[in-house]
Amino acid sequence: MKKPTTDDIKEILKVELEKSKRHVQHYYLGPNRLSETERLKSILKDEEQEGQFRQDLKQDYQNTLKEFNPKV
Repeated sequence: MKKPTTDDIKEILKVELEKSKRHVQHYYLGPNRLSETERLKSILKDEEQEGQFRQDLKQDYQNTLKEFNPKV
């Protein structure tokens, strides 16, 4: 096996640095850019899911209280 030269190491590091830059840029910018309409739809969907989650949590809490204290 050939021993890597300084130029080989520099080339490998350059390639890995470019990969790292692309990864950071992808992470920072996101995999896709949403239009304003799509972004608003996503926000509304998240709010609906959060509301449903809160209702479920409240119901579960009330059922748990009834289970431990049937007089409630």
